Amino acid sequence: MFLFFTFAVSIFFCGIVGVNISRNWSWNVINADTVYDTEEFREAFSRTLDRAVQADIYYQNEDRVSKGAAVDRNDLLNSFKRYYGIIDGIITANTEINAAYDGLILHGEIPASLQRNLEEYRNLVESRLPAYYKMYIQRQLDEYKNCIRYLEGVRNFLYYVEDENGNVVGGNATKGEISQEARTLVLSSGFSSDHLGENPYYFDTYENPVLEKSNFKFYGAIRDPLLPGDEFYDLWQGFGFAKKSIPILSCVSAVSLLGMLLSVIYLVRVTGQTERHGKIQLGIVDRLYNEVHFLLVALFGCIAGFTAHTLVDTIRQGAVLFWNYVFATILGVLYLVTAAILLNYLLSVARQRERDVFLFCCFTSLRYSDFCFHPQDERAFHRQYLPRLDGDCHALLCAGQLRHHGRNGDGTVLRLRGAGGSGRRGACVLQWALHVLVCARAAFLEGDYDFREGKRKGELFLSIRFE
Repeated sequence: MFLFFTFAVSIFFCGIVGVNISRNWSWNVINADTVYDTEEFREAFSRTLDRAVQADIYYQNEDRVSKGAAVDRNDLLNSFKRYYGIIDGIITANTEINAAYDGLILHGEIPASLQRNLEEYRNLVESRLPAYYKMYIQRQLDEYKNCIRYLEGVRNFLYYVEDENGNVVGGNATKGEISQEARTLVLSSGFSSDHLGENPYYFDTYENPVLEKSNFKFYGAIRDPLLPGDEFYDLWQGFGFAKKSIPILSCVSAVSLLGMLLSVIYLVRVTGQTERHGKIQLGIVDRLYNEVHFLLVALFGCIAGFTAHTLVDTIRQGAVLFWNYVFATILGVLYLVTAAILLNYLLSVARQRERDVFLFCCFTSLRYSDFCFHPQDERAFHRQYLPRLDGDCHALLCAGQLRHHGRNGDGTVLRLRGAGGSGRRGACVLQWALHVLVCARAAFLEGDYDFREGKRKGELFLSIRFE
């Protein structure tokens, strides 16, 4: 039992470490030779590249953004309409918002029935759109500053941007510094060159509509080796840990799982024994009907599985380390309790199987025998159950490790074979034997039980004894 839970705890800790690794890495990381060939590195590089393109190609500088030169007119007006719930129709099709975003220009005729709606739309544009236009520019300024702030904190990402005339537009390195790096990337509207990793064809080509619509050329590079102090260096450290840990975790989990299976096999063979090759003793949990026991275990398993799935998702998405420890502790307790319940159920079944009382402890078997002793419809009983009962008495008695034997008055052995004899006499004998099973179940929980009863035409004895 100690070894079983030792192996179970080992699997749990391997799983927790694996869940934390999977927060940042896929299991394919084991096939990558360097961090530059991983999908996670490509995603981080693309995010940084997006910020560089947004800051130095789309916005270019803070003064340009402040003057509204970077405003996308269609995006501004569509977001304004969505914000105020304006639906395009006859009025918007026959009007146009002016370049200053403070009035309407009428191009067609508006029906008289819509004149009131036109005035409401005009008032909304004249009173609310100018303020919304300023808010839009402020959001662009905030986005530009965030991009610049992020790029200033990146030490391993080098880039250089030039326009169609070869003039420098932006960047944090010179073209000469980038050309000295081994892992480079060149992008323009009609050309791209990717030398970041050993297998660049494993990944999709970088696409950015801002870059494709412009005439700018972007030169990028990543340092090798990486310098500490930014996201890329953290990825490199995490890559080393994940690549070394995954094979170890897999081996430890496999060995622990094999150890758990061997422990279960051993416990199944010795469960209920107080001494080697001794008599199997049934426990308190064995008093439950097997169907009820199974349903309780299945219900708990469903609840535990749903709870565990929720906790694992919370741990993977959690940003607060303290709560990750709390949820991991709850998950560990739930895991051990579930393992204990499943093991207890398996051992209970094993004890009953070893004592050959598994069927004897089934609620459905007892209901079946109780109906045979008290048939509600004699004709239906003979038609539906009598053929089925032939031999069942013997099977049920053997399942309960019961000895049954009888003797006639002359000393000859009377064989009990169920209802295979004739009509009602055979059914009565079989009903009696099945009724004994109902009575004997209580005795099976308490100890030995002996019962005798005389019958006409010879004295029939049913001696029941548990072995």
